[in-house]
Amino acid sequence: MKVTVCEIIANPATLEAQWQALSTHVQDHHSEFLLLPEMPFSPWLCASEQVTDDAWQQAIDSHEKWLTKVKQLPCHTILTLPVLENGKRLHRTVAIENGQMSALHDKFYLPNEEYFWESNCYERGDGQFKAALIGEAKVGMQMCTEIWYQEHSRHYGQQGTHLLANPRANYPEDQGIWKNATVTAAYCSGNYVLTSNLLPEDLGAGVGAGAWVVNPAGETIVQTGPGEYMVTVNIDLHTAQQAKQTYPCYIK
Repeated sequence: MKVTVCEIIANPATLEAQWQALSTHVQDHHSEFLLLPEMPFSPWLCASEQVTDDAWQQAIDSHEKWLTKVKQLPCHTILTLPVLENGKRLHRTVAIENGQMSALHDKFYLPNEEYFWESNCYERGDGQFKAALIGEAKVGMQMCTEIWYQEHSRHYGQQGTHLLANPRANYPEDQGIWKNATVTAAYCSGNYVLTSNLLPEDLGAGVGAGAWVVNPAGETIVQTGPGEYMVTVNIDLHTAQQAKQTYPCYIK
């Protein structure tokens, strides 16, 4: 299965051009599965210690507008959205399949520090980490910080998942620690890990924090580089199934 990971810069002025490049890449490479970063279609809300109701609603509206374009892509797509449900703000992972959207998971582990005031900005989800079948792949969702909670990675593997989706919003200098997290999550769960990243609006051209794919053996098999914001690779779902019988995945 051909999968695509990417980085998007949270700059509304350049978003149309970034999207056109990504859309062309997906079509040219015949991608079957695309992972987008956390809340890719608005400036990063959690950079502010407090987010007004108007700002939250504007981000919802912006994502709803861009969903029309996401639904036109010729592949299954996972992304995250700000939502308002029964008066409650949530950060939700959704899947787009054949033009239809389904909710998958609400972020549960929320940081609260400079640039990442997430627990100030919205409420945590219900703590359910349930796998979902998306196309041919059984997928587990771990949103950014959640990849550090690798009891859930292992639990997903025991549900028979093929890959973990890890949309992020990170600074470039943090790439090393996030690489460590995704490598360990892949190895301990017997999954491919796909991770895509949202970059701060003020970064210069050619600067990135990385999007990559790790195989179930803990090896990075593809990664973006300077000025290269999207990559596609072919993964073998059978490899993930076989990995469940190897150390340490077979240990219950």
